[in-house]
Amino acid sequence: MPTKYKFHRPNGNVSRRRSETVINAPYTWAGNEYNSDARYDAIAQHTGCIVLASHAAGTGKVYIDSATRRSLRPGRLHELAAEEAAFFERATQGRFSTRIGLGDSGRATWVAAMQLSQPNGHRPFTHVLTRDGVNLEAPQATWRAVQRVIKGSNSRGETRHPATAPKQEIGKLAMAYTGLCAASEIIVNRRLLASDASRKVHLDLAQQIETPYMNVMLGHGLSGSAAKAQQFNYQLARERLQASDGGVLPATLLPVYEAAWGHNNLMDPDLLAGHIKQLIDL
Repeated sequence: MPTKYKFHRPNGNVSRRRSETVINAPYTWAGNEYNSDARYDAIAQHTGCIVLASHAAGTGKVYIDSATRRSLRPGRLHELAAEEAAFFERATQGRFSTRIGLGDSGRATWVAAMQLSQPNGHRPFTHVLTRDGVNLEAPQATWRAVQRVIKGSNSRGETRHPATAPKQEIGKLAMAYTGLCAASEIIVNRRLLASDASRKVHLDLAQQIETPYMNVMLGHGLSGSAAKAQQFNYQLARERLQASDGGVLPATLLPVYEAAWGHNNLMDPDLLAGHIKQLIDL
């Protein structure tokens, strides 16, 4: 059953263009309202957009039901993603002219799969932004995939940009809940993490020529080496070009490479705001 969305709204004067924009932003690994509310409020403030936070399937719970566990495997993810896409449409009720799917880290696969579904005959998002969310080392052993996530999740790279991700104090019970949910998510999603599903949905999304799409690879991220990251962006651009051979003018696909960034830089709302602006301007 899809998780209820939590709305984060910007304060102050917001341009009409931004007020008509909603960002679907699933919590990243171990994220929840106890440790992420301040950051999601900051994202809304920095971007001027309404942000919808939610848990992706197989996250946010200490125990994940068996039906969800069976669906979180390569080849079956799209069924769950289609359910969530339909739920997103009901939650937004057609009120927003611009609907952005934001997939950071492991949620890139989830958001891309949502966009590839057509629950009511059309796509849930008008624009998609994915960042450092493809495993370029896959397929690999599950223990290596888990190690990759745990070791690399806090990398910051070499950027001198001041950290603006707001701190949020949480109690001991919330901290324990967060830790148990993080472990549960890793266990339930380990096969998906180790598979090439993330690569496949990114490439499939690149072939969906009607979707303005921006993919961000990092010089010090989780996806793979700097060389592989840049090569993958080139591959996405080729896929979009080849898919448009029929003469239809494709929507813009913008491959971005942030050489100085590490995975932890994704948590910075100010840096994210720059990417959102680029995406809206496509």
